[in-house]
Amino acid sequence: MPFIVIEGDLNGDHYGNMIILYSSSPQIPIYFNTDNETFIFVIMYHCKEILQRLVVADVDDDDKLDIIVTYIGFNNIAKSFNDGDGTFSKSTTYTTDCSPDFVAIGNIINDNALYIVVANIL
Repeated sequence: MPFIVIEGDLNGDHYGNMIILYSSSPQIPIYFNTDNETFIFVIMYHCKEILQRLVVADVDDDDKLDIIVTYIGFNNIAKSFNDGDGTFSKSTTYTTDCSPDFVAIGNIINDNALYIVVANIL
């Protein structure tokens, strides 16, 4: 069952695509929007563990939306850079102090840079 649905232009065609996070699944399916407002399944990304949260943002300032995920029960996050055609590079993992339940992206200190912020439920 879908747990989170994220919309964003992942392939630069100016149409919103769908990334779906299913509960209890280590997979991320991506559906591309066609120009007639229908969605077609394009690719399935397989992750190491069951996913907790997913966000998209242009974290490397290249005008392409990247994917950031958290895993259930692990003290890390993973970031995959968008290659511009709807595919993503192999993920880079970053260790966190906690097992993140939430992840957000924002300009935290007003310096025009995006930061990844995580939080957990104690």
